[in-house]
Amino acid sequence: MATGPDTLVIQTGFLGDLVLTLPLLAALHERRPERHVTVAVREGLGDLIRDQPGVADTIVIRKRQTWREQVVTDVVRFRRLRATGFRTVLLAHRSFRTGLHAFCTRAPRRIGFAAAPSSWACTRTVAYDTRRHVSERFLALLDEDMSAVRAPSYAVAGAAREAAERLLAEHGVPDGDPFVTIAPGSVWATKRWTEAGFSELARWAVARGFRVVLVGTAEEHARCDRVRSATGEGAINLSGRTGPAALAAILERARAHLGNDSGPGHLAAAVGTPVVAIFGPTDPGAGFHPLGNRVLVADIGSGLDCRPCSVHGSRRCPVGHHRCMNDLEARTVIEAIERWPLNPIVSCRDTPPARPG
Repeated sequence: MATGPDTLVIQTGFLGDLVLTLPLLAALHERRPERHVTVAVREGLGDLIRDQPGVADTIVIRKRQTWREQVVTDVVRFRRLRATGFRTVLLAHRSFRTGLHAFCTRAPRRIGFAAAPSSWACTRTVAYDTRRHVSERFLALLDEDMSAVRAPSYAVAGAAREAAERLLAEHGVPDGDPFVTIAPGSVWATKRWTEAGFSELARWAVARGFRVVLVGTAEEHARCDRVRSATGEGAINLSGRTGPAALAAILERARAHLGNDSGPGHLAAAVGTPVVAIFGPTDPGAGFHPLGNRVLVADIGSGLDCRPCSVHGSRRCPVGHHRCMNDLEARTVIEAIERWPLNPIVSCRDTPPARPG
């Protein structure tokens, strides 16, 4: 039985980054179930990870602060980290600030990635192998066997399911009604497909008997609402209405998820829902695509010379035309879905829900 804090995993990236860290957390738990694992996450993601197997505690780190606020909060946190007594720290996030947090624990084992801004704080580093999926790179922190790809798996809590069902019912989607989720947003502007494209995709799903549930953050509410309005009857907007745990429950109940290269797609794949992920400026070959055997990567714009323009996306198109998304027509995406052997968006009137076996 665990006697106290033992291992700290630092992953203060966005939603997708945290989901792709789940195999690392699962491997820690499998190796030593009694291990006391604490996970440091960015603000807003604590409830997503708190009830996962093997996670004993969470530390929430605010990243949207002024420089002065950050100094004050970090000084307090550094003292607490040192007093906690961690024996091992795994630096899944590579930033300099992650290094500061790790260093201040004074843990005898601090394992991170070589050539990263955080590497100075490590007692041992491993290669950040860009030939592998990022989820496998995280497993390298444990020297885990990576001969087989290990997809993230997320366990939805019962309370989150209940909250999701209440919210859906309040918006006219009772238990049993088939729906698909659409997430038209992304933290990075260049990774967002057009609102017109998502609206046409939503109307196509509605014509096949599905409701459409738009999901995203509070900052994406207006964008989601424009897509809802253009879709017409059959679409509802729940962006900003759920925490990440309830979002996972909604995604789990969905017949399919459609979205950009962004966090909700990773979470949908982790709960076993079929995912259509639309890639524009980023390259799925870089290792950041959703993992799972029910994922369709719509990598339509791969013929552009300017693509990929970045690993994670950016605030604006560096060449000014954003053709990787603006030139992508909804019909092209729909045809790709219809050719997909696992296509879940067929007429739902005679088709039972497709769930993992």
